[in-house]
Amino acid sequence: LVLVLGFLPIFQDDVSTASVLVAFAMVLMAGIIILPPFINTTYTITAQGVLEIRSSFWYRQSIPIQDITKIKPSSSWLASPAPSLDRLAIHHGKFSMTLVSPEDKIGFIEALKSHNSSIVAEDHAKYKVT
Repeated sequence: LVLVLGFLPIFQDDVSTASVLVAFAMVLMAGIIILPPFINTTYTITAQGVLEIRSSFWYRQSIPIQDITKIKPSSSWLASPAPSLDRLAIHHGKFSMTLVSPEDKIGFIEALKSHNSSIVAEDHAKYKVT
């Protein structure tokens, strides 16, 4: 919506320099907020058995792999460090859930299970490997 509204002044008859600059600034700001999660999202398993999630410049989360109880496919629209809607829901702790979208979902699950064999992977046939 911001991108569309940002370009709206350009399509009017009497375009001023100020309105073009405002439009450009709106599009630039939207790009700064929207694009980084798609470019800079990483999931790392440390030697200490912790899943480190980093997305964009501001999101960081650490999940002890021993706290992970279940992983299942998800296409939830909830905000998360998952730049795709082809996601995995990681249930950890008592009531926590984090959505991720690793490229190799099966390899990701196997890597987590190598640190915690009690992780339950639900609906395993639904995982897409890209």
